[in-house]
Amino acid sequence: MWRRRLNLIHWPLGTKLIALFLFAILFPSLIGLIPTANQRISSLRQQNEMRLDVLGPYVVARTEEVFTSLRSKIEQAVSNQAYYTELTDYIVRAKTRMDVPERNRLELLVQTRLTTYLLKYPSLSRIRLVDAQNVVLVEAGKTDKGIEVVFLPPPADFTPADGLIDREEITDWTTVSDIYLDTSQNPALDIIYAFPPSAYTQDIATVLGYAIFTQNLAVSAANDPLPNLYQAFQNLPKGEVDSHIVLLNASGQVISPTSKLDWLADLSQVEGYQHAQNGKGDVSIYYSALLNTDVLAYSEKVDFPAGPSITFLVESSLSEIDEIAISDIMFTNLPLTGLGLLMGLGAAILAVIYIVRPMRRLTEAMQQFTGGQKAVPLPMVHRRDEIGVLNNTFGTMAKQLSSAIGELETRVDERTRNLETFLEIGRVLTSLRDTDELLDEVVEIIHERFEAIYHVQIFLIDYRTNFARLRASTGDVGQQLLQRGHQLEVGSQSVIGSVTASGYAVVALDTSNNPIHKRNEFLPDTRAEMALPLRIGSQIIGALDLQSKLPDAFSDEDVELFQGMADQVTTAIENARLFAESTVRLQEIERLNRALTQTAWGEVEQRHHSTGLAATAGNESTPEGNWSALQLEAMRTEQIVEHVEGELVTFAIPVILRDQVLGAVEWQVPVSRYTKNARQTALELTTSLALTADNIRLFEQSRRTAQREALVNRISSKLTGLTDVDQILQTAVQELGLALHSPQTLIQLAGPGDDVPKNQTELSGKP
Repeated sequence: MWRRRLNLIHWPLGTKLIALFLFAILFPSLIGLIPTANQRISSLRQQNEMRLDVLGPYVVARTEEVFTSLRSKIEQAVSNQAYYTELTDYIVRAKTRMDVPERNRLELLVQTRLTTYLLKYPSLSRIRLVDAQNVVLVEAGKTDKGIEVVFLPPPADFTPADGLIDREEITDWTTVSDIYLDTSQNPALDIIYAFPPSAYTQDIATVLGYAIFTQNLAVSAANDPLPNLYQAFQNLPKGEVDSHIVLLNASGQVISPTSKLDWLADLSQVEGYQHAQNGKGDVSIYYSALLNTDVLAYSEKVDFPAGPSITFLVESSLSEIDEIAISDIMFTNLPLTGLGLLMGLGAAILAVIYIVRPMRRLTEAMQQFTGGQKAVPLPMVHRRDEIGVLNNTFGTMAKQLSSAIGELETRVDERTRNLETFLEIGRVLTSLRDTDELLDEVVEIIHERFEAIYHVQIFLIDYRTNFARLRASTGDVGQQLLQRGHQLEVGSQSVIGSVTASGYAVVALDTSNNPIHKRNEFLPDTRAEMALPLRIGSQIIGALDLQSKLPDAFSDEDVELFQGMADQVTTAIENARLFAESTVRLQEIERLNRALTQTAWGEVEQRHHSTGLAATAGNESTPEGNWSALQLEAMRTEQIVEHVEGELVTFAIPVILRDQVLGAVEWQVPVSRYTKNARQTALELTTSLALTADNIRLFEQSRRTAQREALVNRISSKLTGLTDVDQILQTAVQELGLALHSPQTLIQLAGPGDDVPKNQTELSGKP
């Protein structure tokens, strides 16, 4: 989708014209502005590089000034002789034995002094006094309830000051630690003051203890005597381009407040930090993780005396420098550019009025026309240019197409109605099997669906008389014609006679002057008639006759349509005939099957008359050969018959094979077990019994047939090798007598025309 929008070809015409005019005005201006913009950008970059060369060392000097001021003010605060003596006295004696009054006196003095410091310096958040082994003797801090002083507190959080003391890296009487996050997640730093044994001792190795002052850099109070490092950076001189100052500790982690980087974010891999570690305190260009863009930056690493190691990054965005330069160029050339824009817009507006609007009206008219609206509101115009010619040509074309579409829609509606009728007739033909009912339904559907046709009838040829007899007709007139037995001779001077003789459709468009039309007194209003053959292959079986009160009512398309209907009717008639024949044959087959089954099982009963075809099981069984009343009832009704007596149910099921009742099966079960499932199981067993018994019967019949064939083959084999007629007859009567167990067998042969057989051989055979 976005590629299509960017493609100029798909833009609206108005947009193209506006873009063209603006491009024609702005492009020359832009061509001239590019060198000027490049010069301005280069000049502004040089200015900012010179500014960073000054601003970077100034930031370093300002930081050193803050650290020096912090150390100086802390030294002044602690070196007060009265305060100094009280603090050192407590450091020396805090862990020794003292009586309670003396300890209370010293602790009160220390508490007063520390509280005074915290009140005097608002940015101080905590003060600790520790001995030479870095054991905290007293801790004073600001809380929500005020200032809290705790003597000999438990071990607290570990700060960079503790690390300097533990590693014995205190090289001066007053030292500033690295910046870190305190317990409240505020940036802070520690100022460590070392207490010598006496005021005149200059050896730092011999100290009594330390006073650790923690400054909260997030607190900025106007009346605070202590300088704030972060506050000092906010008062730096401003330039056209903002300069962003980032402080990194010795590990390359951020220790200055930024809105885009987390505290202690790792920038050790950025080019500016690596550049500063190499001792190059100058300006370079690299990608800034703080600004997410290329920057012009001053970078320098500084190890402050009696202070931390800090890397300074002072960054200015190159994109901002370029934007300022371009903005300056645009502002300088604004009057000329504005005039060009106004001229371009004026030309574009004129183009829209005289070109785009007419084209838009023409486009909307085309869209309405293609959307199906025939009456398109597109008046003719008197312009002689291409747009006027196109507008008028389309208007004329729209009118012509509307007329053609109207005619086409009428024809489509007619075709659709004809197709629906065709399908409906097809459904009727497939659902009916009776020929007369089928023909009546077809003529009624055609009569109802086609307004131009006022009478429909169907003729079928009687080949015995060579007449086409009327079999179906519409209306009261049709019933009268059917009652009269209306018929027309095949080949007679009539529409029906012609179509049944030739096998081709016959159309009389105007019956008043058509000699082939035979006037019917029952249908005097007929002005047009069309007859279509009902044919099966090359055989003509009848005709479909359509009559209209309008002359020229039938077209060539109608001939094709109704011939299709006629072919459907013919197929349905033939199917109905075949269905009737198949039904008769199926009934005959079923009758023969029943007769054969009855005969076959009659023979089985005769063979087993002495033994009977019955079986019983159970404690109270009916004697074999006697039918129970339930069995007789089941065989008579061919249904399940049941009888309940007490806790027992006796039921009988007829044994039915090919609609022939062979017998019945009777069960006796407890009432509790007589369920629908039990009845269904008994019915399935009975059905299986009938099929199994019939299979056994067929097997026995096949076995007897095989025995007969074997006997015939054996006798034939004995007769095959004989050549004398008397010997053949003698052998035949002997074998037949033995095979049939007949005490006497007689064979007689007589010639043609003989009244008495010439040869007679008689043999008494003993089986």
